[in-house]
Amino acid sequence: MPFHDRYRLYWAAAGIAFWACLIITPLVRRLAVRLVLVDRPDQHRKLHRNAVPLGGGAAVLVAFLVAVAAVFTLSRSQQAVLAEDTRFFAALLIAALVICLVGLSDDRHHLRGRQKLAGQIAA
Repeated sequence: MPFHDRYRLYWAAAGIAFWACLIITPLVRRLAVRLVLVDRPDQHRKLHRNAVPLGGGAAVLVAFLVAVAAVFTLSRSQQAVLAEDTRFFAALLIAALVICLVGLSDDRHHLRGRQKLAGQIAA
Protein backbone atom coordinates (compact mmCIF):
# COMPACT_ATOMS: atom_id res chain seq x y z
CA MET A 1 0.00 0.00 0.00
CA PRO A 2 1.48 3.39 -0.97
CA PHE A 3 2.38 5.71 1.86
CA HIS A 4 -0.25 8.35 1.03
CA ASP A 5 -3.01 5.69 0.97
CA ARG A 6 -1.88 4.35 4.33
CA TYR A 7 -1.83 7.90 5.66
CA ARG A 8 -5.44 8.44 4.52
CA LEU A 9 -6.48 5.12 6.02
CA TYR A 10 -5.04 6.06 9.42
CA TRP A 11 -6.72 9.47 9.35
CA ALA A 12 -10.00 7.78 8.43
CA ALA A 13 -9.57 5.37 11.34
CA ALA A 14 -8.90 8.28 13.71
CA GLY A 15 -12.02 10.06 12.44
CA ILE A 16 -14.14 6.93 12.81
CA ALA A 17 -12.86 6.41 16.36
CA PHE A 18 -13.58 10.05 17.20
CA TRP A 19 -17.16 9.92 15.94
CA ALA A 20 -17.79 6.51 17.46
CA CYS A 21 -16.56 7.80 20.81
CA LEU A 22 -18.78 10.86 20.50
CA ILE A 23 -21.79 8.60 19.96
CA ILE A 24 -20.90 5.83 22.44
CA THR A 25 -19.76 7.95 25.41
CA PRO A 26 -23.21 9.41 26.24
CA LEU A 27 -24.67 5.90 26.11
CA VAL A 28 -22.04 4.59 28.52
CA ARG A 29 -22.57 7.63 30.72
CA ARG A 30 -26.33 6.94 30.96
CA LEU A 31 -25.67 3.28 31.67
CA ALA A 32 -23.18 4.19 34.42
CA VAL A 33 -25.73 6.48 36.07
CA ARG A 34 -28.42 3.78 35.81
CA LEU A 35 -26.05 1.21 37.38
CA VAL A 36 -24.98 3.76 40.04
CA LEU A 37 -21.42 3.53 38.78
CA VAL A 38 -20.54 7.09 39.77
CA ASP A 39 -17.76 8.80 41.68
CA ARG A 40 -19.18 10.95 44.45
CA PRO A 41 -17.34 13.94 45.92
CA ASP A 42 -15.94 13.37 49.42
CA GLN A 43 -14.27 16.73 50.23
CA HIS A 44 -10.88 15.02 50.76
CA ARG A 45 -9.45 13.70 47.53
CA LYS A 46 -12.44 14.12 45.24
CA LEU A 47 -13.15 17.80 44.98
CA HIS A 48 -15.67 17.78 42.13
CA ARG A 49 -19.11 19.18 42.99
CA ASN A 50 -21.41 16.55 41.49
CA ALA A 51 -21.32 12.80 41.03
CA VAL A 52 -19.29 11.86 37.94
CA PRO A 53 -20.22 8.77 35.88
CA LEU A 54 -17.43 6.21 35.60
CA GLY A 55 -16.64 3.61 32.94
CA GLY A 56 -15.39 5.91 30.20
CA GLY A 57 -12.66 3.43 29.35
CA ALA A 58 -15.32 1.06 28.03
CA ALA A 59 -16.54 3.76 25.64
CA VAL A 60 -13.00 4.39 24.40
CA LEU A 61 -12.42 0.65 23.92
CA VAL A 62 -15.63 0.22 21.92
CA ALA A 63 -14.79 3.24 19.75
CA PHE A 64 -11.31 1.82 19.14
CA LEU A 65 -12.79 -1.56 18.18
CA VAL A 66 -15.25 0.12 15.79
CA ALA A 67 -12.36 1.96 14.10
CA VAL A 68 -10.23 -1.20 13.85
CA ALA A 69 -13.17 -3.15 12.42
CA ALA A 70 -13.75 -0.38 9.87
CA VAL A 71 -10.09 -0.41 8.80
CA PHE A 72 -10.06 -4.17 8.37
CA THR A 73 -13.37 -4.05 6.50
CA LEU A 74 -12.41 -1.21 4.15
CA SER A 75 -8.79 -2.08 3.37
CA ARG A 76 -7.78 -5.26 1.55
CA SER A 77 -4.14 -4.78 2.51
CA GLN A 78 -5.10 -4.60 6.18
CA GLN A 79 -7.23 -7.73 5.75
CA ALA A 80 -4.09 -9.48 4.53
CA VAL A 81 -2.17 -8.25 7.58
CA LEU A 82 -4.95 -9.55 9.83
CA ALA A 83 -4.91 -12.93 8.07
CA GLU A 84 -1.14 -13.21 8.58
CA ASP A 85 -1.13 -12.17 12.25
CA THR A 86 -4.49 -13.40 13.55
CA ARG A 87 -2.97 -14.72 16.80
CA PHE A 88 -1.26 -11.39 17.49
CA PHE A 89 -4.46 -9.40 16.95
CA ALA A 90 -6.47 -11.85 19.06
CA ALA A 91 -3.93 -11.50 21.89
CA LEU A 92 -4.04 -7.70 21.54
CA LEU A 93 -7.84 -7.75 21.72
CA ILE A 94 -7.84 -9.98 24.80
CA ALA A 95 -5.27 -7.75 26.52
CA ALA A 96 -7.36 -4.64 25.77
CA LEU A 97 -10.47 -6.34 27.15
CA VAL A 98 -8.64 -7.42 30.32
CA ILE A 99 -7.34 -3.90 30.90
CA CYS A 100 -10.84 -2.50 30.36
CA LEU A 101 -12.27 -5.04 32.82
CA VAL A 102 -9.62 -4.09 35.38
CA GLY A 103 -10.64 -0.45 34.97
CA LEU A 104 -14.33 -1.25 35.33
CA SER A 105 -13.59 -3.42 38.38
CA ASP A 106 -11.66 -0.53 39.87
CA ASP A 107 -14.55 1.82 39.17
CA ARG A 108 -16.97 -0.54 40.92
CA HIS A 109 -14.84 -2.00 43.75
CA HIS A 110 -12.06 0.59 44.27
CA LEU A 111 -9.13 -1.77 43.74
CA ARG A 112 -5.77 -1.16 45.39
CA GLY A 113 -2.90 -0.02 43.23
CA ARG A 114 -1.20 -3.41 43.46
CA GLN A 115 -4.34 -5.18 42.29
CA LYS A 116 -4.71 -2.87 39.29
CA LEU A 117 -1.05 -3.26 38.38
CA ALA A 118 -1.29 -7.06 38.66
CA GLY A 119 -4.29 -7.10 36.34
CA GLN A 120 -2.58 -4.85 33.83
CA ILE A 121 0.59 -6.95 33.89
CA ALA A 122 -1.48 -10.11 33.43
CA ALA A 123 -3.01 -8.55 30.32
